[in-house]
Amino acid sequence: MPQIPYAVKDCPTDFADLRDQICAATQTLNWQNLSQLMLFLETYGSHLSWGEPDADIAIADQAKSEAAIAAALAQSPDKELALVGGDLMGVQKFIYTISSEGALKSLRARSFYLELATEEIVQQLLTELKLPRTNVIYAGASKFYLLVAATNELKGILERIQREFNDWLMM
Repeated sequence: MPQIPYAVKDCPTDFADLRDQICAATQTLNWQNLSQLMLFLETYGSHLSWGEPDADIAIADQAKSEAAIAAALAQSPDKELALVGGDLMGVQKFIYTISSEGALKSLRARSFYLELATEEIVQQLLTELKLPRTNVIYAGASKFYLLVAATNELKGILERIQREFNDWLMM
């Protein structure tokens, strides 16, 4: 099996064991549920590479990238894509302006709050743009990147969601 630089636990060491695990998992898999399919693919596809024996791209990453491109292209009449990025500003000031009393708990709570806020924005964008979770390229550390169709409505949708989120923060 090719070496893939992923930090995974319990990576099967022989293909017979992996095959048995995959066969057992497919018996209960709902093939119509994209979230469940992605979880299955990430669970088992992270251990295998695609293509050449020395390839270092996991099947899960390859499939997710192709699904993101396909979903975005399906919505783009001009076959143009856009990479939408977002970043919550003032994170350092928000997280690190805490007193020393209970600092660790407060630090973790504030970090979790930012993670939830980022995920909420991502989910609003996916819902509004009618895209699956596969189109999230990265979401974490108060930043996100989405692969979307470059439509005429995209700029208006992004401005509206940004305005609504800013209004919510000011409440």
